[in-house]
Amino acid sequence: MLKHILIAHDLRGTADLALRRATQLAQQHGARLSVLHVLAPAGSEQAHDQARQVLDNSISHAVHQGGILRCLQEQLRARGSDLLVLGSHGRGALSQALLGSLAQHFLHKAPCDVFVVR
Repeated sequence: MLKHILIAHDLRGTADLALRRATQLAQQHGARLSVLHVLAPAGSEQAHDQARQVLDNSISHAVHQGGILRCLQEQLRARGSDLLVLGSHGRGALSQALLGSLAQHFLHKAPCDVFVVR
């Protein structure tokens, strides 16, 4: 049974499908749902504020600045997440074409289960 689901959301419209699936899973399992958006290290204060505004309607959200892989690893452990939900962009090398580089990385390195939404 899932207790906590973390979704990484990049604020693109395509990530909304993954957010809908994560919401459905959270409702089905009675789990908490957290939405995480990571700003690039050189992100401006305006971008930070914009991200907070976009995510304000989420159940629980956090905006972090830094490398996305490091931030996601830290947040998964800190929150005790059972499941990481990612949207797949399908860009990059042929070996990553189906999942995207972030999803590919976390399929092998995440401290919890990973659910990838195309």
